[in-house]
Amino acid sequence: MIFSIILWASIIWTAPLICYMLVNETKFKKNIVIGVTLPYEAREDEQVQRILERFKKQQISICIILIVIAVPCLFVRGMTVSFTLWCTWVDLLIILPNIPYVLCNRTLKKLKLEKGWKREESKGIWIDTEVIPPNRWLTPWVFLPAVLLCLLPLIWDRSFWPLYVTFAACPALFWLCYRYLYRNKSETVDRNVELSRVLTQVRRYNWGKMWLVCAYSFSALGIGTFFTRNYPVWNIILIISFGFVVSVAAIRIEMNTRKVQERLTAQSGKDWYVDDDDKWIGG
Repeated sequence: MIFSIILWASIIWTAPLICYMLVNETKFKKNIVIGVTLPYEAREDEQVQRILERFKKQQISICIILIVIAVPCLFVRGMTVSFTLWCTWVDLLIILPNIPYVLCNRTLKKLKLEKGWKREESKGIWIDTEVIPPNRWLTPWVFLPAVLLCLLPLIWDRSFWPLYVTFAACPALFWLCYRYLYRNKSETVDRNVELSRVLTQVRRYNWGKMWLVCAYSFSALGIGTFFTRNYPVWNIILIISFGFVVSVAAIRIEMNTRKVQERLTAQSGKDWYVDDDDKWIGG
């Protein structure tokens, strides 16, 4: 039963976390809600508000159902049965919350057409190169201390060297992800050049912040593994705690970014605005 408790403790907390993130999608940011671009007037539309309220209730209900299903599984005996239930639950965790999201996205797009909110794109392409701020990437040297900290335990313990080297490779990989996985596109929402510049800088800043948090979290994990290498239970607790802390930190950074976007674009969508909905299937 201890195995089941540890197994479920590693994942059950993600259900409310996912619910929180998806419910946050009902707030207008950059004129977008549930993956659909809508004009300013839609924010007070009764039909839109009803659709969003229904979506919130669906997500909360799914979260409660998933937790209710998971709790009895904590007391299941047998490693094979526990792991099978765990894998099945993870599949449900991935699939179920996205079903209302896609359906809500389709409903909003349909309403968008009915209300005449879909923008007709002009044949010409409007580009303002002033919007794109100069690239100012964090130097890889900022990630180097995280790599060295991961290798520090090698001074006293060589028996686990493959593990420490793997930990050290992660911050290096995170720098590559930070540098080359970023969507190099300005956060343009309307013709306000200064707004687009600020939004782009906010996104880039928090993008770098997230990868730095991940890099130095792995350093802490590597050092923590050194101290708990002879204590399996404490090592498992360390890994679960690490996963929880990093996930919460990353989502907190994302939520703070969204709050800034929501505040900065609170008055956007009244005139010309960017509408790329046709390029995003299901939002």
